[in-house]
Amino acid sequence: MKKHRYYLSGLFLTALVCFTSITTAACSQPADAPLPTVAVSSEPTATAVPAPTKVPEPTSTPVPTPTATPEPTATPVPTPTVTPEPTATPVPTPTVTPEPTPTPVPTPTTVPKATATPAPTKKPTPTPAIYAANGVTKDLPKFSGYSYVIADAEIGEILLSYNGEKVIYPASTIKLLTAMTALDQAGPDRLLTTKQDILDDVDWDVWVMDVPADTTYSLEVWLNLLLIQSYGDVADTIADGLGGSIKKYVTLMNKKAEALGMENTVVDNPIGLDISNNFDFTYSTANDMMKVTLAAQDYPLIWEILQKAEYVVPATDTVEEHTIQNSNLLLSKPNTYHSDLFTTLGGKTGSTTDAGKCLSVIVESKQTGHRYACVYYGAPNTKTMYPEIIGLLEYVIETYE
Repeated sequence: MKKHRYYLSGLFLTALVCFTSITTAACSQPADAPLPTVAVSSEPTATAVPAPTKVPEPTSTPVPTPTATPEPTATPVPTPTVTPEPTATPVPTPTVTPEPTPTPVPTPTTVPKATATPAPTKKPTPTPAIYAANGVTKDLPKFSGYSYVIADAEIGEILLSYNGEKVIYPASTIKLLTAMTALDQAGPDRLLTTKQDILDDVDWDVWVMDVPADTTYSLEVWLNLLLIQSYGDVADTIADGLGGSIKKYVTLMNKKAEALGMENTVVDNPIGLDISNNFDFTYSTANDMMKVTLAAQDYPLIWEILQKAEYVVPATDTVEEHTIQNSNLLLSKPNTYHSDLFTTLGGKTGSTTDAGKCLSVIVESKQTGHRYACVYYGAPNTKTMYPEIIGLLEYVIETYE
């Protein structure tokens, strides 16, 4: 083992010397001279010479692919813009300036259109009893109702009034309008028959004749019953028979009121019921009720009936003959309510809880024969109403005659 180790060391040194000599000689010869061949012993194992570092081959520079020159894009021809025709400027519609709506004045219409039920004028506080009439001053009689109007019944001139333009409930004095409307629709010979459904619908506290159903009378007889005793069932029978229904007849009554110039009157039933009976749209004024009172003189049959102190009701199959008294006590009880200055010609009474006691009457002066008319509303009772009406009429007659 030791022999081989020294032998190998000698070979290594010999090789090293030869390599150094060759390297030196190579460096001293020209570059193109051939290198001398070195004889190397085949026995010793050559020390591995480190392999020279492989110089990387230069990376070939990629030849750029020629870029194809794009063909020029055809410039699009712009589509010509169509110039829109000018829109015609609209001519503004002139705004109509609304005229101011006038404050509505209550007027009668064919269908009552009041939105609120007006309250009747409260009983006025008695005023000083000094009035000027026709240049003469005289103490005015006591008055305790709502309103009154006294007029010349021949020419219609108002001679004396209190609250004539104030709202009142006319009660059954409106039956004058009911009677006129009836004669505008039919003659006095027209036959009318009572119906059970109409009789059943009459308000429970209305003064009625209590005539049975299927009772037939002429219009003239029905009007006597209506105006002398003021029966409510008779008023509804007339209205339904001539109007086709009570509602349609009331429409005719409102048209008649309008024709008479009753500008502040509306009715919703032919009897004269008002708010105290849940009929909210029947009201008037003393001025308006004077118009219908004066117009009654133009209906001969009505005017004749109003002057009757009593009436004999004819018999039928359902009604026995009997006599009724006029509800106007100036006619039916002249010994109780009378005057030395005038004679009562005729009139129509009325009464409801809210209307009070009412009377429409026409009288004649005993001295001159001149006619005077009086409408009076709101007395607390008949014992108060009649003396006050007599006093007012006497006041006017004494003053103007």
